[in-house]
Amino acid sequence: MNKILYKVLDDWIDPSQVLTCFDGSSLLCALHSTLPSESDNKIKDLGRYSFISANPFAVFNALNGDVFFNHKKINKQPYDLNPFDVLNKFMQDYKIETNKDLPPFQGGAMGYFSYEIGSYLENIPLNQTLSDYDDMVIGIYDWVVSFDHKEKKVFITACGFNQDANKTIDFIYNKIKEVTNFDLVQPKKSSQIMTDFTKKEYEKSVSKVIDYIYDGDIFQANMTQPFKVHYDGASPLQVYQYLSHINPAPFSAYIDCDNFVIASSSPERFIEVNCARVVETRPIKGTAPRSDDLAKDKKFSDDLLKSEKDRAENIMIVDLMRNDLSRVCKAGSISVPNVCGLESYQSVHHLVSTVKGELQEDKNAFDLLKNCFPGGSITGAPKIRSQEIIAELESCNRGVYCGCIGYIGFDGVMDTNIAIRTMTLKDNVASFNAGGGIVSDSKPESEYEETMIKADKMIKVFK
Repeated sequence: MNKILYKVLDDWIDPSQVLTCFDGSSLLCALHSTLPSESDNKIKDLGRYSFISANPFAVFNALNGDVFFNHKKINKQPYDLNPFDVLNKFMQDYKIETNKDLPPFQGGAMGYFSYEIGSYLENIPLNQTLSDYDDMVIGIYDWVVSFDHKEKKVFITACGFNQDANKTIDFIYNKIKEVTNFDLVQPKKSSQIMTDFTKKEYEKSVSKVIDYIYDGDIFQANMTQPFKVHYDGASPLQVYQYLSHINPAPFSAYIDCDNFVIASSSPERFIEVNCARVVETRPIKGTAPRSDDLAKDKKFSDDLLKSEKDRAENIMIVDLMRNDLSRVCKAGSISVPNVCGLESYQSVHHLVSTVKGELQEDKNAFDLLKNCFPGGSITGAPKIRSQEIIAELESCNRGVYCGCIGYIGFDGVMDTNIAIRTMTLKDNVASFNAGGGIVSDSKPESEYEETMIKADKMIKVFK
């Protein structure tokens, strides 16, 4: 079992500055809390830590049903090509003695699982168009730069699996000393915002979901629509920096996958497992706009709290997540300490619930992900039938959107987001989605407007 070595930096450096030091590095990955200092304390606690690493010593990819290790296809035996089981088996060979005085992620797996990874777990139909992007990109990282936003401390940790830990720390420390300030750059639209749906077509799809509800197929499904825009005048990292500036969130992320980039500013935690094996998920259902007019803003939040429709959506997903967690958590350990609480971010108000449990002794983070993926808040209830309806009615695969981004440590800790407010950047084209939960009393026009509210901050990234 390897012991973690670490170095504490003398001064606080913002993660966005450190990102610039490693721009262009192989599989640069940042799990980044971008919350402003005046954020509500309970939201700030969610975003206490940020993590950056690059140049992983192993890489796992999945694409169109196949799984790859260091870019070589894995044969079926002894795997069933379930990506979570493949990663689980690999990670068993790497154990670390973590330092409880350091931020929780001290080395391990970082990256993303796309929404379509759900089809590797269940017989879920997919859109007929093959994906342009990997269904999964996960790096195994030997070192991490971690940031404690509460204590204003920066740490470099190294595990020593891939190379001498002291040499790694010295190299990273010298690299960070090159940090410089950067100017925010707003990318420019070089095309109009494009989508696969007209307003009428999206409303027709929502009506179809409502028909399925009345037919007894489902109680709820999450319908989304894709957007696309050509841009210039900014690098992918500058696009991310501007996105996180105008839409700060506790679970932001940046992943440079070499031929495309993921830029996320998600407010939603999918699943966390801490060192005490306590599990937490925080589904978001219910959204209202913000306003600079304090009276209007208060009315928006009050109306959201009073909304029977939004509360019904949220509680349905709470029940779904309780069921998912029960497969891998100890009997009697699951609780719901918060139902439909209001959380206010820079661009929107949300209703957020919290579900907790304690992991069974013979289960780990990969078992948990496998049994809960994809998240209930972005599928519906029942989950599998909702996914089938989503595949029927949406115009293309979702990709990383509605999948999850995060880390799984060598010691078994995990934290992941639901990848909403998330862009894929390739060849100066930004692709993103926005959607919402549909229930029996949903109004198609209102659902369309909700997608536009959610997409608004993404659209405003481009001038």
